Amino acid sequence: MATTAENGFKIEHLNVSYMSRGARVNALKDFSLSMKENESVGLLGESGAGKSTVGWAVLGMIEEPNIVTGSIGFGGENVLSMSKSELNEYRWKDAAMIFQGSLNTLDPLTTVGRSLVELLMYKHFCKTKEEAQELSLKTLQVLGLGESTMDAYPHQLSGGMRQRVAIAMAISTDPSMLIADEPTTALDTITQASILRLISKLRYEKRIRNVLFISHDVAVHAFLADRVIVMFRGRSVEEGSTKEVVKNPLHPYTKLLMSSVRIDSSKEAVIAPLGEEESSERGCPYLNYCPHAMAVCADSFPEVTTVTEGHTVACFLYGGK
Repeated sequence: MATTAENGFKIEHLNVSYMSRGARVNALKDFSLSMKENESVGLLGESGAGKSTVGWAVLGMIEEPNIVTGSIGFGGENVLSMSKSELNEYRWKDAAMIFQGSLNTLDPLTTVGRSLVELLMYKHFCKTKEEAQELSLKTLQVLGLGESTMDAYPHQLSGGMRQRVAIAMAISTDPSMLIADEPTTALDTITQASILRLISKLRYEKRIRNVLFISHDVAVHAFLADRVIVMFRGRSVEEGSTKEVVKNPLHPYTKLLMSSVRIDSSKEAVIAPLGEEESSERGCPYLNYCPHAMAVCADSFPEVTTVTEGHTVACFLYGGK
């Protein structure tokens, strides 16, 4: 398949609904995203915003009875139209994911080395077991892990080491797209900083190119993302360069995030919790919390308005129709 440089990565009008207790729950509504080569885009929002759903959809991992509509263009193909064999070829080799919680990624009954070798052989990235072992060791060493890690089981490693192994598995097949879903969750502050510096270093060395970074932590995005998309209850409400969104937030929800988070890479970000009251399915999902809510906000979701170059917002306060 082609890389993002040739045909780009583009999500258009993506909608996802899950089946939960016999009812449909809309997790993602009309989400769109275009990425340039060598760009890191962050998805920012609290739990339930739909961030992880975007990542799972990009990997083609949302199955029936759940419903996915729209398109995910990668290498000139629509991921949502791929057959099972095409998806098997696409995953890890073209797009890979660092999942939440490294223990959920690693087989507790298999050594790190064997897991890496099996992945490389299964994806036909290496022709021989010896070649796969050599590449596995080199990848671990790039991530600051020694040869002894090859023979270790996940439970024998610290949380930070397990997360480095998870990153090693994601980058070992040299994917064009890396999806990092809360890669520092459940790690202590010092280990978080170490992992973030590592990902930044891998980007600088072009070991990873396009990154879709999923996190609720504004400080993480400020450190790693070139551009950020703010999400609330399945909707994209603001988008722009990370610096611009952090310094000049527009949407009332983004302003809340920025006012309730201390941008300090040495401290864990804290976002003020919101209530569970249901919002209008038709209108703005932030309606019930917004101090600037108007009657029109309940009737329809606003169109995207460009406020400054590259900085857009979906809010009637800025002229959205």
